[in-house]
Amino acid sequence: MALWHLGDNFTSDIVVLLNQHPTKQLLLIRRKHEPFKGCWALPGGFVNSKTPQGMAFVFAETHLEAAVRELYEETAIVANPADFRLIGTYDAFGRDPRAEGNQRVVTQTFLYVVTHMPEVLAGDDAAEACWFDLNAVLSGEVALAFDHADMVRDAKALLS
Repeated sequence: MALWHLGDNFTSDIVVLLNQHPTKQLLLIRRKHEPFKGCWALPGGFVNSKTPQGMAFVFAETHLEAAVRELYEETAIVANPADFRLIGTYDAFGRDPRAEGNQRVVTQTFLYVVTHMPEVLAGDDAAEACWFDLNAVLSGEVALAFDHADMVRDAKALLS
């Protein structure tokens, strides 16, 4: 299954952490669609584009705008973009199985730390949204889709 655009396709993912002592909680969504249908993942999705399918990508929103929008669409959390912190850019070929040929998915991942556990409501591409113990995810007890485990580890390193 090919992606929408020739060459690079862009996404934003969000590591949402409840940072309370003694335990830290991580918000995950269960994917409603392939790839990785039924698997746990970070909230996130494609950056909106101004171009029709099959043409080169032209941005219609920034990665940060996409992160705020996707977080709301998939979890009903309303977030202030000023509270997001860039974790990194993930751009390895093959990180998303939908890419074919010269396509690749480039994502910017953001950290959003909350001090109280907001109520979440799964929507859009999320079949379910739940909080998990961060250590269970870091240990691999809770498996994640794509390369999201790397993103969670990198977010944890930012907090250390």
